[in-house]
Amino acid sequence: MLSRTKHTSQRDIYLAFGFDEEVGGQQGAAKIAEYFKSKNITFDAVYDEGGLILEKGSVTGISSDVAVIGCGEKGFLSVKIKVRGFGGHSSMPPTESAIGKAAIIMQRLESDQMKPVMTPLINQFFTNVGGSMPFINRMAIANQWLLKPVLLSQLTKNNSTNALVRTTTALTMMKGSDAPNVLSPEVEFVVNFRLLPGNTVKDVKQHIAEVTKGFEVEIEEIDTVKEASAVSPTNTKAFKLIESAIKEIHPSAIATPYLTVGATDAYKYQIVSKNIYRFMPIKINNAEKQSIHSTNEYLSIENYMKMIHYFEYIMRNYDKQ
Repeated sequence: MLSRTKHTSQRDIYLAFGFDEEVGGQQGAAKIAEYFKSKNITFDAVYDEGGLILEKGSVTGISSDVAVIGCGEKGFLSVKIKVRGFGGHSSMPPTESAIGKAAIIMQRLESDQMKPVMTPLINQFFTNVGGSMPFINRMAIANQWLLKPVLLSQLTKNNSTNALVRTTTALTMMKGSDAPNVLSPEVEFVVNFRLLPGNTVKDVKQHIAEVTKGFEVEIEEIDTVKEASAVSPTNTKAFKLIESAIKEIHPSAIATPYLTVGATDAYKYQIVSKNIYRFMPIKINNAEKQSIHSTNEYLSIENYMKMIHYFEYIMRNYDKQ
């Protein structure tokens, strides 16, 4: 499209394609970013996936389409916790089994999670979308000096909004005995944390140490470990251009900065840019949402064309801002 209209960019534009984003991106995006850094190539902005158009009603209490622009993303830590106890035959069980001890730890992890926090980024998000929320929510957002505990309490009751205000805890895997009449001397389970900006891997490890205090455990990091990303500013040309592109493609949507709760390759480019934004202008329906990383994953032709138009708009208009 750009070549047909003979558009000539006023700056260099790089298209970076990794191949292993779903398994950590260490051989794709990480290597590309390291190459740029080695050549002293830095970027005014980096654009990647992450945010999209949330349909009216998909976020509890918001009565408008919302275009969420990821200005940061959560960190990632998975640990395997091995809990030791007495093994043997189930006909002569000990007072406390390894699996019983593991159950206590897991209960603690779920009931005593990292504290919720209203970060500046999420505060800006709710300020932007507050006008489309019920009166009580608007009042709580506008008067956080008094009602912040009430607001956080309400946000943590919903899975989607809970992920925006705290480091989440997810128990994902467990292994114990291989026979119904045998007590395993060791039980292991995996817990995955998605770190809120402001919380560190060190903070989470300290939290795990407190939760497992008093038990004989072995804790092992597994999978990719990364801190939460830096938060990119919203007063930049790069961000304002996204807002203007959204007005053209989805004029009824409220555009707002947001925290990407999943992981993207954008994180790797922090070494070459301070302005990193995660957004694709797609509004997916429930069927498309359910297909993500599942059977028959797909995207509508309409959404596909809007993505093309979005990136063309960015490249064509970047130096007009």
